[in-house]
This record gives sequence, C-alpha cells and structure tokens, in this order.
Amino acid sequence: MMIKNKNVLERNPSMPELRIARKTGLEALKFALGRIDLEERFEDFIHSGSLSRMLVAIGKASVKMFKIYKNLARTEEGVIISPWKVRPFEKDVKIFVAGHPYPDSESIKAARYVIAKLKTLNYNENVVFLISGGGSSLFELPRVPLQDLISATRILLSSGATIEEINTVRKHLSKVKGGQLLRYLKGHGISLLMSDVQEDRVDLIASGLTAPDSTTYEDAFRILHKYEIWEPMPPSVKRTIKRGMDGTIPETLKRREPLNGTIENHVILTNGDLLRDLESFMKMRGFKTISLGSDNHMDIDLLVDKFLSCIKQMSSQQSTNVSVLAGGEASVRVTGAGKGGRNQELALRMAVALKDTPLKFIFISFGTDGIDGPTDAAGAIVDNETLPRASSLSLSPEKFILENNSYDFFSKLNDLIKTGPTGINVKDIYLLLIVGKGSE
Repeated sequence: MMIKNKNVLERNPSMPELRIARKTGLEALKFALGRIDLEERFEDFIHSGSLSRMLVAIGKASVKMFKIYKNLARTEEGVIISPWKVRPFEKDVKIFVAGHPYPDSESIKAARYVIAKLKTLNYNENVVFLISGGGSSLFELPRVPLQDLISATRILLSSGATIEEINTVRKHLSKVKGGQLLRYLKGHGISLLMSDVQEDRVDLIASGLTAPDSTTYEDAFRILHKYEIWEPMPPSVKRTIKRGMDGTIPETLKRREPLNGTIENHVILTNGDLLRDLESFMKMRGFKTISLGSDNHMDIDLLVDKFLSCIKQMSSQQSTNVSVLAGGEASVRVTGAGKGGRNQELALRMAVALKDTPLKFIFISFGTDGIDGPTDAAGAIVDNETLPRASSLSLSPEKFILENNSYDFFSKLNDLIKTGPTGINVKDIYLLLIVGKGSE
C-alpha cells in the first residue's frame, strides 16, 4: 500500500514531535498492510492438481483475490464483480463493474449471470467463491424495485444502525443474500472470505451470500422501528417485510434447509490480523501498546468516549510513547448534507474531544479498503495542531460536524489520507499515539 500524500501529511504540524509521530503512524499502517500475504492464505485451501469449474470473486477486494488465486490454481472460467473498473483479463473471465454503496443494474446482471452459470454445473463440479466486503451492494437480486432498494439502503446507511442491523434488513429484501445463493448450487463450493464485520461472522460478510442466516423478517421489522425509519421506507419494502412475516414469501436460508450442493466457508483475513502486525510494529518502535480489539462496532460518540477513557488514564499515569490500537466500524447518524465518511467524521470528532488534552498526540482513522464513504480518501489524521490550524483558516469544526462535512474540513487542512483502493477490506483501523506532554 502506498499513501500518495504521505510527505504532505508528515509536514503539516510545526512541532517536531508531531511530525515524527505522524511519520510513525503512517509507516505502521504501511507495514501492517504490507505484511498481508494472500497467496500464503489461499494455499491452505488449494489441493495439488485440483480443478474448479468456476471462480467467482465478489467485493471490494475481488480483483486482488481473483488474480492471486488464479495464479495458484486451475479454473475453467471466472467472474469478477467489483466496484471499480478492471483491466481486461483472458477471455474466460467475465467482469461486472457494479454499484457501491448502492446497488445498480450491473449488480442485478452480475447476480443473474452467476445464478445462470451455477444452474449449468454438474453435481461433481466445484465452485470457488472469493468474497469480501462491499458484496451487499455489488451482487443483488432484489425482491423490490431497484430504485426502492436504493432508497431503502440510503435510509439505512444514514440511520446510525450497525452493519449487522443493516445487513439483516438487506438480506430480507433480497433473493440471494442470507445464504439464498446456495439454493442454486448443485456441486461442492468453497467460500474464502475477507472479513469486514463484527466477530468475523460469515453470515454477515457481504450479507452472507454463502452462509445460512439466523435472522428473520421480524428482526428486520424491529430494526426499522428501532431507528424510526419504517415510515419513510418505500411501500414495496414495507409490503415485502410484511409478506415475509406472514410467510407468503420465503425466508432466508436456514441451517435445517436441505440443499442440492455443499459449501465450506473459511475466513482467511481479519481486522485482528492487521492489529497484531500494528502492535508488533509499534513495539519495535519502542511504544507501549494497548489494544482495544477489533470489534469496536458502536455509535461514533461511544467510540470517542472509549478513546477518551484511555487518554484520561494515561494522563493520570503521566504516560508517553504509548500507542492505542483498535479496529471496527463506527455508526454515524447522518443528518447533514455534507461529504465525508465514518473515518473522517471520527477523526474530526476526536480532534474536538482532545482539544484541551495536556498530552501530545496524533490520531489516525483509516478505512483498510482505501475508500471512506463516497470520497476519494481512506480517512484522516489529526493532532494537537489540527484545531489551531483550522482556526487560522476560519474553519469551525463544530459546524462541519453538524453538516457531516468532514471531507471538506480535512481537504482544506490537507489532512486526508489518500491511497486509492488497496485490494484489502477488513474494517477500519484506529491508531492513537501519545508522544509527550504539553508542558515539555
């Protein structure tokens, strides 16, 4: 992974300690992402001389996963479903560039194509699925009109619901999610997954295309009422969920349902893997490390409070050269019309929350896929000088938070982290470095 604007990010603060801390934090990200060896992880599931009839790659990491797997194993034909343009492959590889974060007509074409192919396979033919986050929108056969599904997804993503709750609703508006794709599988399938979800649950990654689902239409109904978004949902969405609750349309795939084919699901890469490499790097640099784990899926205000609690403890202990590492995905209730992503929003809120801290710090919030929300940034970086620099430009951080416009805030400060798509998608990484005291 290359941070395209690394030099600018390192030079922004005036204090030498903050410049060094920024350099260390950005190098830690590069180190952890550079340690990922997908070839090694795939080799555990490839048998010598084996031949797969189809190789289907779905998600933000689909291209990278497909290329690496294809170099290791024999496959007769392949399908790539990606949110980004893909350079042409050999003639036996079909490519779909589909919509994200909202499904589009290509998402539907991709699902129909794969289903049609699965129906042509014999019972003794194998299929390999390579699945990563983003598949929830990239691969879809909806039970409601496409525009209604887009509207529902937009409401869900702005509601403050967790990814588990969002995917529970999306599964029940779909004919392929929640394991329903397996109803078309006749032979044996193996699904190798890159996790971007809580507890690395295979039933949540890409809304569980190849795993049985324990949630119900009743669960979807409760979630929409919990966040008070039932009323604004399109009529077709409400009608579908009610029909599901009445039993007039099928539920998602349950464990007890008999299938014609068989499936193995294996998670090959997680956020926890990155956290361990980050911790190793920070220890090599002489930092005491504190890990908050990789399942920090919570409201953004609660996540800020969690970091503040750590900092308060460090202030009382007069600790410096400490790194606090965490992973997860913050939930943001979007009420403004600005531009940004959850990582940029978290960084901005952390800058405000830490404006009076006596400790010298930097904080990085980074989307491992390289794309934070509907922007060209992966996240942002802040430190003690962020708010003074903003003030010198007459920027009110509170106003930008109110408008959910963190992208424009950090763009004016040149503090957006830009990498482009990384080919990896294992949730977000948070890195807080304490490097000194304000009185020093």
